[in-house]
Amino acid sequence: MAIHLIELRKHKTSEVTNVENQLLTIYEMVDIIAGEENEMEIMKAMEEDKNALEYLHREMTVDDVLYLMDEIEEESEVEHQMNEILSQGAGLSTIGESAIEDELAEMERELRKELGTTPEISSPPVAPTDALPDILPTVPTTTPNSFISFVRFFFQRILFFLSKIEWVC
Repeated sequence: MAIHLIELRKHKTSEVTNVENQLLTIYEMVDIIAGEENEMEIMKAMEEDKNALEYLHREMTVDDVLYLMDEIEEESEVEHQMNEILSQGAGLSTIGESAIEDELAEMERELRKELGTTPEISSPPVAPTDALPDILPTVPTTTPNSFISFVRFFFQRILFFLSKIEWVC
């Protein structure tokens, strides 16, 4: 009888070891599946990012950026010149100021002659009111796949039963 119990205990122990190895293999598979799902989400996000960049590049080309940079540089130079003139303006005499005002009046007359009318001041540009297109990638908000949750629950139950088998042995 004692030999039979020792053999039964040995058999149960080998079964527990086999089940634990199988459980470990399944846990590894679940982790691999979860990792693959994360990689798929990352790939989808990268694809959405690529599409958003393509859209932005279609909207504004390199030539547009270069033109804009040139315009900004020209306006910066004009502003720098104005600042230099204004910083020196405090030292101008009344003769210098009147000469500048006369030159400005002459320029305005020439402009009126060229246009045939008085110059009009244009209104500032109107900001667009349309909504921006939804091109940003979405952030995953779902929980892990229910299959993975089921597998984890299933293996927790197996571990529970394995702990009971070990206790009996």
